[in-house]
Amino acid sequence: AILILRKRASMTARSALVRPPVVGEMGFFVFTDIQDSTLLWEKNKTEMYQAIQIHHECVRSMLALTEGYETGTLGDSFLCVFQSADAALHFAVTLQMRLLEMEWPRGLNENIEHAMKPRAEQIEEMKSLTKFLHLENSNDNYHEDKKHKQGQKLWDGLRVRMAVHCGEVTSTSTMNVRVVYSGTSVDETTAILDAVVSGGQVVCSVKVLSLASESCLADKSLLHLGKYTFSGTTPGRTSEAPTQDLEFVSIMPKRLTLRQCEFLPLKSVVQLTDAAYHCPKANDSTTLVFCSLPGTKVMEFQLAELAMSSLKLSDLTEVKKEIVPLFHKVMEESIQNYGGYVGEMHTDFCLVAFHSSAAAISW
Repeated sequence: AILILRKRASMTARSALVRPPVVGEMGFFVFTDIQDSTLLWEKNKTEMYQAIQIHHECVRSMLALTEGYETGTLGDSFLCVFQSADAALHFAVTLQMRLLEMEWPRGLNENIEHAMKPRAEQIEEMKSLTKFLHLENSNDNYHEDKKHKQGQKLWDGLRVRMAVHCGEVTSTSTMNVRVVYSGTSVDETTAILDAVVSGGQVVCSVKVLSLASESCLADKSLLHLGKYTFSGTTPGRTSEAPTQDLEFVSIMPKRLTLRQCEFLPLKSVVQLTDAAYHCPKANDSTTLVFCSLPGTKVMEFQLAELAMSSLKLSDLTEVKKEIVPLFHKVMEESIQNYGGYVGEMHTDFCLVAFHSSAAAISW
């Protein structure tokens, strides 16, 4: 009991040194969960207890290094918040490397492999879809030498899935001297984590990615997962389903690029646009289509002219606000029906890749 109290006191003192985001500020949330933890507890309670201690210490030491705030835990899941996109991504990606380097109890990996058996066929299917990542990895100069790269282990110990998302902090409360968050961003992050199937994966919203610095992303492997809508109430979900469509990227340290080949598709979501592994690859027969929305530049000039006069801008501004999202929605929905992949989507312009000229022309 004394040991537990000391650990809790140490944890509280460490968190007290970090200022968590407050209402009105942007919060960057990282939620974690251990894959197949229930099955692993059933297999060997002693080993799993040791593994959980290692996991918790690893997470909290990384929080201290990245100035993250532990807002709470749910079972073996951690709920963390950060002040910046860089800090949140650095924590999540580096934690995957740290977990890989830990000394885990003997026999744990065997139990993990046993728990993974029902997914073996799906994983092999994903490997065939992501062969292009092997080519990308072989051309990557990140590793010191070829021998080192070939010998790089991808898995060891507990497999932890992570969701990274952000949004304005709208509601906080205090529980056991800790700041606890609630609201849309928290519900969205929880729903994202619920959708992640594979342990060892970090799924990040494009919103977070857009706020990260180039230096933060320079040594990362990014795999576009597409845009999704969440399908209402899902069994086991602990929060409300997000009302807005969200776009995701799977992000890994470059040394673990080939892990991306084994991650299964997100669950309990409706996919609106294809992931990168569905797009035409190098050496494939590919047809590119450039599509633009004429008139938006003219509208900008008109807005500028109206600003110089006494006329009201509201009508034209509202029209532009409606046209561009409608343009994006029509593009995404129709492209999906013809097996196209959106390479770029801007305000009034998009680039789409198709597997054949027939599909492109039909679209």
